Amino acid sequence: MGDQLSIIRLIVEASIPVQIVIGILMLASLTSWAIIFRKRLVIGRARRGADQFENSFWSGGDLAQLYRAIEQRGGTTGMASNLSSAFGSLRGCGNRGRWPRISCWKVRGGR
Repeated sequence: MGDQLSIIRLIVEASIPVQIVIGILMLASLTSWAIIFRKRLVIGRARRGADQFENSFWSGGDLAQLYRAIEQRGGTTGMASNLSSAFGSLRGCGNRGRWPRISCWKVRGGR
């Protein structure tokens, strides 16, 4: 009964090529789990940011103020980049905060 199989003993007594393959497989497994957890963190952060932006957007507040807050934060990503891009285009129309005329939309590629 003292001769039971153990994974560690099997690996230690295996040939060198088998040990190398097992080592590579373990390294690949650890790397893939690290990538999975990192992606989970990134996706969670993006989801929280999208929820936060959506709450701010639909709260009924001033969109120009929301735009300024996004611009002060620096680089925009996700849904906030859509608002930033749209307001940046409006700012380039020269209407000083008013909604653009149809001609401005046509110049910018709108409908």
